Amino acid sequence: MVFNYLQYKHLLFYSNLCIICAAIFFLAPEAKSQQKCIKVSNSSKTISLENEAPEQVIVCAGQPFSLQSCSELDEVLFEVEGDERRFNPQEEIRVNIAGTYSITQLIGNETGGQKVEFEDALTVVEATPVVFDAFSCENKSIYIQTEDSGFSKFLLDFGDGNTLITDESELTYTYSSSGDFTITVNRIGDNLIHSCFENKKSISVKETIPLPKIHYLERTSLQGFEVKLEVNKDQNASLQVFENKGITNVLSNIEIDTLEKDLLRITTSVNKPSDILFFEISEQSFCQSSTARKSNILQSLYLSTTENNEGTQVFSWNKYQLNDFEKYELVGKSTESQTVANYSISSVSDTSLVLEETFCEDTVNFFVLAITEQGFYSRSNSVLVQKKETSENFDAIESLGSTFDEENNLTIAWELKTNESKSILVENCEELLADIPTNNRNGIYTVQNLDSSQKCCFNISSVDFCNKTSKPKKTCPIYLDFSESDNQISLFWTPYDSTNNLSYQVEVAPNNNDYRLLELSNTTENRLTLEKDVLFSYSRARVRTQNSNNELVYSNFIDLDQIVLAIIPTGFTPNGDGLNDFLKIYTKNINSYELIVLNIWEEKVFVGKSDKKYWNGIYRGKKVPSGTYLWIFRGVAKNGKILKKQGAVQVIY
Repeated sequence: MVFNYLQYKHLLFYSNLCIICAAIFFLAPEAKSQQKCIKVSNSSKTISLENEAPEQVIVCAGQPFSLQSCSELDEVLFEVEGDERRFNPQEEIRVNIAGTYSITQLIGNETGGQKVEFEDALTVVEATPVVFDAFSCENKSIYIQTEDSGFSKFLLDFGDGNTLITDESELTYTYSSSGDFTITVNRIGDNLIHSCFENKKSISVKETIPLPKIHYLERTSLQGFEVKLEVNKDQNASLQVFENKGITNVLSNIEIDTLEKDLLRITTSVNKPSDILFFEISEQSFCQSSTARKSNILQSLYLSTTENNEGTQVFSWNKYQLNDFEKYELVGKSTESQTVANYSISSVSDTSLVLEETFCEDTVNFFVLAITEQGFYSRSNSVLVQKKETSENFDAIESLGSTFDEENNLTIAWELKTNESKSILVENCEELLADIPTNNRNGIYTVQNLDSSQKCCFNISSVDFCNKTSKPKKTCPIYLDFSESDNQISLFWTPYDSTNNLSYQVEVAPNNNDYRLLELSNTTENRLTLEKDVLFSYSRARVRTQNSNNELVYSNFIDLDQIVLAIIPTGFTPNGDGLNDFLKIYTKNINSYELIVLNIWEEKVFVGKSDKKYWNGIYRGKKVPSGTYLWIFRGVAKNGKILKKQGAVQVIY
């Protein structure tokens, strides 16, 4: 039994040993393959590294990458040469210094685990994108030029689905259609392609390339110029300056660097001074050696100024000789660059302008522009004009007058000496009545319903654009008024413009506006007394005279209908022939009255009332004899006034 037991133990030991050996024999290849392979991943690709034949992995300095085992294993860590840290699978790793590095894979725990090393498997390079330029050409083609010689070949992606590997540093490519594309260029060397060297640029592919243009030409001095021009940065451009219109004598040829931007502003000087110079751009494409394309031409201007005998500025400039002329503009700017004057001249032959205006600014810079039909313009040199001093209370009113219309509205009219007024001040009785904006030399102002407190002279003054007020000029309207007695009315008025010895006439009207001249009314006095009988048939009266321009001016009208009036004729013929057979009583503005007619014996032969307005010459049933009869009139006016009159009437057969 002992033998059998020991024999059993030995058999069991060797059986377990065989199982372990078999397990080692069969499992070792799988463990080996898992331990000898790792994957390196970055943003562009993933590469598997095997210890027997490792492929070198290239990453950019500072570019993130990660590591992981080719097979799923527990407790795996990674080390990168030169870094004391240990990284988990797929953890982000960055190496900032260029060089070659080994990678170590740790399997199992940190102390007793297995290490697998991949020697010099990682290459870190500096990020140096390919330097290249791309230019648009006509007919949907582009021109590409690279400036890097470190690698023998380049991979170009044109953004339209086509790629090209080439060792040429310059080439042209034609697209099938116009549009915007992104060009990608990468370097190729030692059969490796990597995004560290990749560079991209956007380009607009065009069927045609616009011609270059000169937008703006400014003469800064007799020899100095500033030019704003538009060129295509994909072209070779130069600016030529010519002395004459025939474009035969080149004074200057300036090469233009167009690689940075399309719109350029350059300054230049021309050694040979001249009032007239011509500027032109020519352009040569990178893509072809065809004839250079030329731009529009701009001609320079030279501005000068003199003062004429009247003391005003006269501006003169040379004629613009090119056919695309649209207009001149003479512009004045203040020292704060505010535009204070702008004159448009549409005739190419008008090369001068007389400046009659004055300006508020102490100094004004003037220049002239020649504007073309395309909106390009040439600017002359600037000339400085000093302001003419004007004092307060300057004389600005050329003529002034006032008159009443048929509605008793007062109209004041004036004419200014210049157009340099921005408003007119109207003062009445030393009070400001109106501040009237104006933009021309002639103007009127109407005062309606003028009351008695305003019956004084008007002062008119002008305010210029510098807010200076001119000396006031006075106009005094004719103010008409009246007084009355029982039988007479007195008209009196103020002299026109306070001028003495003017001749006045009285006009009367039976209705509102049918005025006629009252005979024997001429007077140089400022009053006139009339019998009321003369005004019985009229409702209005006014006074007129002539001003210094021989124009009629009128006073306000007075209302004659308010006069209290009673008219008894001086005789009548009661003979029955139908002509003047009655003594008729005519009244105005009288409510009631009584008329008593007496004979020579003071007998009352007739008593007339408001309802009995005429006498037929009958007394006690008989005609009264011819002769003189006295009458006494007593009436009550509408205003309550008592009117008393007496006189005589002749009875004639």
